Parts: sequence; C-alpha cells; structure tokens
Amino acid sequence: NYNLASNTLEIGFDDSPSTISFTLADTVSYATASIQLSATVNSGLTVSFSSSNSAVASVFGSTLNILDVGTVEITATQPGNATYPAATPVVKTLVINKADVIVTADDKSKTYGSDNPPLTVSYDGLRATESASVINTVPDISTPAITSSDAGTYDITASGASDDHYNFAYVTGTLTINKATLTATADNKMRV
Repeated sequence: NYNLASNTLEIGFDDSPSTISFTLADTVSYATASIQLSATVNSGLTVSFSSSNSAVASVFGSTLNILDVGTVEITATQPGNATYPAATPVVKTLVINKADVIVTADDKSKTYGSDNPPLTVSYDGLRATESASVINTVPDISTPAITSSDAGTYDITASGASDDHYNFAYVTGTLTINKATLTATADNKMRV
C-alpha cells in the first residue's frame, strides 16, 4: 500500500510596482569631466542609464561623460524580468554650465633700461584634461612699463579671453623694474 503525497511548486509573477530611486544634481560645471550615476530599484534588478543628447553628455555603463555646455536629460530605466515588472523610468534634467577660470598675470622683473620680458599668464580652473590651447580667444596681456620706465613696480593686466566652455576672471600681476648697476671708472691722468 502506498500513500501518495503531493508537492506543489508555485511559480509566480510579482506584480507589485517597481520603483527606481535616482538622484542627480541639477547643475554641474564643464570642469567636471565625468559623474558616476547611481540608482536603485526595489526589485533589486540592474538600472540602466541613457542621455537625451550624447553630444552634451554621453553614458557608458554608469559613467556620465560631460562633453559640452548645455542641458541634457538623463533617464534611469529598469525593464523588468520574468519575475518583476518594468519600473517607471525616472528622468532628471542636468544643466552643464561654463567652468570658471582664474587668469593670473605672472609676476616678472627686469633691469632698468632693458626690454620688457615676455608677459605670460597662468590658468586655474581648466578641465584636468585640457590646456590653454583649447581657449577660443586667449587673453591680451599688457603693462604700462616701457624700456625707459623708471625703477619701481608696474601692473601687468590680462583681459579679453573668451571661450564656449569657460568664464574668465583676472588677477593682476606685477612687473618689478630693478635699478641698473652703474659702474664709474676714473680716467688715468698724469701730472706734469
């Protein structure tokens, strides 16, 4: 005699809503080369990201690469699977602003009567992967000092830079003109 036992295996679909939690700053500077995106969904499934304009910001996996100034929508999605339904996509708008760059006129020195040295500037705030060579219009650099200017200090100023990705502010430098060394030599004389 046998007693038959029955085991039931239930395979089901969880139809409770899947919800994505996704946060992203409203604005970012162009100086920020990339952002790590992060989102979770209550189902525990993987969240994917996409960009509405890959010329402004592109997505590779969970990395958002900042490419230009502008506005872009970043969408987080989770399509679901055999057990969990798809989550409602979450869209965040990101504004990428120009980066602020400080242009500092470099301090220089010379000796009275000599030509002015080449005037240069330093940049603070450029994207780490970029140099001054990318700037559309480099700043003009000037000083009122000329070859015959008296010993003392003179301002070195920069102005006029412009670029599609950067705003510019300026810091004045100093040209120091040092006194020239005067050598006096007595003439030989003979008394008769």
